[in-house]
Amino acid sequence: VRNDCAEQWEQAGLGEHASVASFAKFTLDLLAVAAAPELLAWTQKATAEEIDHAQLSFAVASYFRTGEENQLRPGHFPSHQLSIGNDKVSLVKRLTIEGLVNETVSAVELSIRRDASFCTNVPLLISVFEKLMVDETSHSLLAWSSVYWLAFQDKSLLLEVDKVIKSEKEECGDMLSIALELKDSRTMVDECGFIKSSWSNPIRLFCLKTLIEPMIQSIKEKVLMESFEQKFILRPDLNFEAPANEMSETSCGLEFVCSSLLAFVNGRSNTPSNE
Repeated sequence: VRNDCAEQWEQAGLGEHASVASFAKFTLDLLAVAAAPELLAWTQKATAEEIDHAQLSFAVASYFRTGEENQLRPGHFPSHQLSIGNDKVSLVKRLTIEGLVNETVSAVELSIRRDASFCTNVPLLISVFEKLMVDETSHSLLAWSSVYWLAFQDKSLLLEVDKVIKSEKEECGDMLSIALELKDSRTMVDECGFIKSSWSNPIRLFCLKTLIEPMIQSIKEKVLMESFEQKFILRPDLNFEAPANEMSETSCGLEFVCSSLLAFVNGRSNTPSNE
């Protein structure tokens, strides 16, 4: 089991390593559309955080492999050719699926994995998940803020957001009528700390119905008000503090992510970071 866990965390580390390149490219995409400097600074911060995520994932892999946090390292990054343009429609489409949807789902999944980690008796996992959870929530908000800024430049881009979300809903099919409630995180996470495959779609549906759709509606209302609000493109301080009497069955991580996302787009508790 430990070797299986090590392999899964190694793959996760490689994924985080690749995300460094993804955020670097996103910086170029933002530059190409003359994005606000606040978004550029936020993206640069996210790029650095992905380096941390890769290192943390490799440390967990080493722990499962040897019992120590020896630092594994990725190999050479494969050669790529990049195409950078100023097509805002394509950028919004990618941001919607990769950011509004995938990053939001990732933040929620990490919160569930964090809440379940109290059953593992591995302090390293708890601290790693808390770091990943907070950062991924910030990365999700970066996508929401970027879409807000882009839509304020061109309101028709909101139609592209709707098209992507409609496609997501069609993939859910009849499941959309199900009232989902994420209860005991321990039933959703395997012994290595990853979401069980049987829970992937239900969690995605939960995010779509509980977070993504109402957040999109909030963004639309703000854009249509035609009064740009600077605070919505400033990176917020997200501070997670677990209650002192927390038990393994609590869901404070999930509550933190959901409340942070909804509060930000609704303009509440949005404290800009000084970093």
